Amino acid sequence: MMNDNGQYAAAVEICETGARSSGHLLGVWQQVDEHLHASMCEVCGAMALVVRPGNERCWRTGGKALEQECLKEGIRISEFGA
Repeated sequence: MMNDNGQYAAAVEICETGARSSGHLLGVWQQVDEHLHASMCEVCGAMALVVRPGNERCWRTGGKALEQECLKEGIRISEFGA
């Protein structure tokens, strides 16, 4: 079983991979509070989240960067090779 740091790192990797597959380029991850971390797409501003609600053991992923394509003025970041 993974420890808390391993579970957090795995959740961040899931977010990074999911966001990248939608054309997003996530910036630096920021700790909002003990159970909430966020990163924003450097192109369109969509947010990705890693959260551990209440007393749960597992980290969850979410945010618009995982739900929608990255569009900034109609141009996907993937067209620039990022």
